[in-house]
Amino acid sequence: METVRLVKLRNRLSLAVRVLDAHTSEAPRQTGAIVALEDIAAKPVRKDDGWYLFTDLTEGAYRLNVTIPDYFPEQLDIRVNDAHSIVYVPLKATPSFPFRENDTLIRVMFRDGEERPVAGLALTATVTTESCAKARLMPEQTEAGARELTVGQLAGAMLPGECYLIQSRTGEGAAERCEIAEAEGRTAKLKAPLVRPHARGSLLLPVLRTFSSERGEAVIAFPGHRTKAFDVRLQIEGAGGRTIEREVTMREGATVNLGTIRW
Repeated sequence: METVRLVKLRNRLSLAVRVLDAHTSEAPRQTGAIVALEDIAAKPVRKDDGWYLFTDLTEGAYRLNVTIPDYFPEQLDIRVNDAHSIVYVPLKATPSFPFRENDTLIRVMFRDGEERPVAGLALTATVTTESCAKARLMPEQTEAGARELTVGQLAGAMLPGECYLIQSRTGEGAAERCEIAEAEGRTAKLKAPLVRPHARGSLLLPVLRTFSSERGEAVIAFPGHRTKAFDVRLQIEGAGGRTIEREVTMREGATVNLGTIRW
């Protein structure tokens, strides 16, 4: 678990919220940021590194709202215990986000049969190139029901909120998505237990998720990888269970525009 460096406060720390840019894993620009608990008037102490500190909360359930310009808003139901709680909130950039010229992106637009924008479609992009794996499982077998992963060949740090597809190196057997709840070094705790077992050497392939905006636009930003070109499986899901899949080849520093998809 990440160690939180705290300043001395006169009040008791109850909740520490870390807001992150899901693309860069860094603190987002905080101009116009609103991080608040519903029905709680007290405002948090804001730190420059993306931490928001709430004090003197009673133990119980709360609803956390995070709104920052150029990111999709997030709403989380959380619980504050008798010690202080830590919550990580990775934010997804909207299509209007001011990306850098050399960022690696997929852009796409959705319209219905009457040329109206289609909002709220769920997009999931899974990097399928083996050399782009974040890490590999180390134990001889990671059993079903496990809530912790031990990995090797780790490329950079794993962060709370990141998602991965656990897949065998041969591609055989069932793959499984997981989400990181906490991470320290080569050990990561999962948000939910594994459904099936996975063998030593299984890959952790990056999974990125976002939504189409009210204007029917969507963007997916990829972090840097160890290869100049990589393959992505894009899955688009909408109401009624409708799903579309696309295979996309990405080149580092370039934008792939899929144009308009009729939904």
